[in-house]
Amino acid sequence: CDANNNCAINSTLITIANTPPNAPTIILPVIGANTSQQPLQFNITFANPDVDGDSITQITWYINGTLNQTTGLTNTTFNASDGTYILNVSISDGFANSSNATSNFTLDRVPPVVGLNSPVNNTNSSGIVTFEFLVSSTLTPPVSCQLFGNWSSSGFIGNQTQNTLLIGVVNSFDETINFVNNATHVIWNVRCNDTAANYGWNSSNFTLNIDYTFPLVGLRSPANNTFDVGVW
Repeated sequence: CDANNNCAINSTLITIANTPPNAPTIILPVIGANTSQQPLQFNITFANPDVDGDSITQITWYINGTLNQTTGLTNTTFNASDGTYILNVSISDGFANSSNATSNFTLDRVPPVVGLNSPVNNTNSSGIVTFEFLVSSTLTPPVSCQLFGNWSSSGFIGNQTQNTLLIGVVNSFDETINFVNNATHVIWNVRCNDTAANYGWNSSNFTLNIDYTFPLVGLRSPANNTFDVGVW
């Protein structure tokens, strides 16, 4: 206002806008991961500062829809029992939160269960053997099984590997055994691994006795090149 009490009003409209940060990118765990790692690494990446030039101040981690932890600008780790989980992560610039980044993963520290089916322990066989076994797994599927045995000069080692497995049904390896010096006792087992990198064996090795000796057959009667009158 001036000395004559004339007043003027200047109206200025100020709009304050804040754009939420872009969602982070989850590096670990990868989507659909099966793992036995404990503690499990949680790693993300994000733009800092955000599109408004605001610095990111906080990371929020949710597991299965429940707040797990809030951290500064650091990655973290996760400890939990075996199971399937969904990770949601958001970041904040102090004014607004980003949308969530999501990854699902399975924690599994239980090895596959392996059972040796045939040949039965401490039985006899010739040098051509079909080794049969069963395999099962609780959370993550078995992906390969390997036949171990001591019939080579290298000792007890892996021989064949099978990558196409039947669950709850007999799987098999066909093996021709050629022992060094014709040793007669096979020690064998099967090792299987799942997608979480757990390994399982049968609870004990099996023994198989190999018999390389053909039966001796003797003809007693009638004598060779003789005549006999029999009843036909």
